[in-house]
This record gives sequence, structure tokens and C-alpha cells, in this order.
Amino acid sequence: MMIDGLLDDSRSISSVWWDEGMSGYEVGLGNVTKIVPYQDYGNGAMVPWLAVYQGEHLQVRINVCVLGVEIAYTSPSKQAPSGGYTNV
Repeated sequence: MMIDGLLDDSRSISSVWWDEGMSGYEVGLGNVTKIVPYQDYGNGAMVPWLAVYQGEHLQVRINVCVLGVEIAYTSPSKQAPSGGYTNV
């Protein structure tokens, strides 16, 4: 599971998926306005999370380590694979 650089990446996240793409959130669908990475304390260490917002309201928090999410960015970086997807 790769999470290095998740918090340092300046690109906007366009969507996040898990369960082999069966579940997830996408900016612009279902009133989702943004998806923001952050970290919080959990079980003795910092844990990466994604916050999914509807407007300025926090809709859901996603634990990146537990779900093994796939993140799509609005624009690819020089290091990102084709399509701007990152498996974490």
C-alpha cells in the first residue's frame, strides 16, 4: 500500500473508489464538491484519511489504509501513471 506523497500532492482529487470500483465518490456527482486528503491520529500513529465534502459540509471520512482506495486526480503529475490514478 503506497501512501507516500498523498498529503504533499498539490493536485485536486476528482474521485476516490474502493471495492474494485463498486463504491466511491466523485466530485460533481451526488453534490460532492471536493475530496481532501489529511491525516489524523489513529491507533498510535498518524493515519491518512480523505474528507468528502458536500458544499462546506463534511459528508464522510474515508480511512485510506483500511479501504485500499484508488484515487483519481484532476491532472496527472510527472510521476503519476497514465490517467492520473494512484492506488494506495
